[in-house]
Amino acid sequence: MKILIAIDDSPCSTLALDSVAQRHWPKGAQFQIIMIVEPIVYDYSYALSAKLASALTEANTEFRDYCDQLVKTKVNQFKKSTGHVDVAGKIIDGLVTDSILQEATNWDADLIVLGSHGRKGIQKVVLGSVAEKVASHSPCSIEIVKQKERQHG
Repeated sequence: MKILIAIDDSPCSTLALDSVAQRHWPKGAQFQIIMIVEPIVYDYSYALSAKLASALTEANTEFRDYCDQLVKTKVNQFKKSTGHVDVAGKIIDGLVTDSILQEATNWDADLIVLGSHGRKGIQKVVLGSVAEKVASHSPCSIEIVKQKERQHG
């Protein structure tokens, strides 16, 4: 069984990863933890100064390095907590939803696990729902891990 776990640097991703780590999986299960780095788009590159373009490129490189380190850390934590040795990590450059779906297809995943931010209303309209889009186009089963909402009052 191949389990693809898509993360970002959020509590809901940590919850999804912990959810997978806490379960018993069949012998021979393979895990891949991925993080997608969306490219910085220079729509107005003709108007950017060389200095600003250089700063954006440097920021993108620093963010990618941060993501790479985060994935390595999560892979090591996962291995320690589960005892599974067949765990890989990968950084993918691209659009989040498309990249998750493409990696699931390329890797022939049996299950995609991801966390949901649980956005509602205008936030959902503006920011979209990666989990919803992945679920509706997934080539395999999908599990969306949501954080319980706290009751106020």
